[in-house]
Amino acid sequence: MISNSLIKFLNFYTVSILLSFSLVNCIGENIDDRLISAKKVYLIYLVTDSKFGMISSDYNVNNSDYTHVGFLMKVKDVLMVYHVLPSKQNSDFKVESLSQFLNPTVHKVKDYSIYEVKGIDHDQTLFLLDRMQKEKILFDKKIELHNDKFYCSELVCYILNKVDGSFVNFPLNRTV
Repeated sequence: MISNSLIKFLNFYTVSILLSFSLVNCIGENIDDRLISAKKVYLIYLVTDSKFGMISSDYNVNNSDYTHVGFLMKVKDVLMVYHVLPSKQNSDFKVESLSQFLNPTVHKVKDYSIYEVKGIDHDQTLFLLDRMQKEKILFDKKIELHNDKFYCSELVCYILNKVDGSFVNFPLNRTV
């Protein structure tokens, strides 16, 4: 069951990001990687046909069809996606190339959008994401805010709050 604090958190988060983001032009799977700067932070939103995605879309506060979100970063000229999804591996935190992430047979991707996050330090964001990659991060199947697991949008908010505490002004009680 989704807690009221998480609903409030997601509502606040949605309002915050709409003021700080700009859409990157992309069409289908054909993104010109020259549009993605090596020193900027991006979020990638998916629309999927997965079972979990269809369930999660019912909780979107902005009436979008997005079902998943992760960070998109250019690392050594390769577009990489950092996100969290349930898996059978030791950690549910994933780092995949953009082509792996957009593979319709793996993630059942129907559509996606990429947004630049303005005013967020790239190096510090990448440092935190790399640090999380070394931890055992578990997917929060119960979608609860105050536990030691992460739902995809919760992970994004956590990282943005760690990089710039004024970006997402919502208390998260975690240590990584």
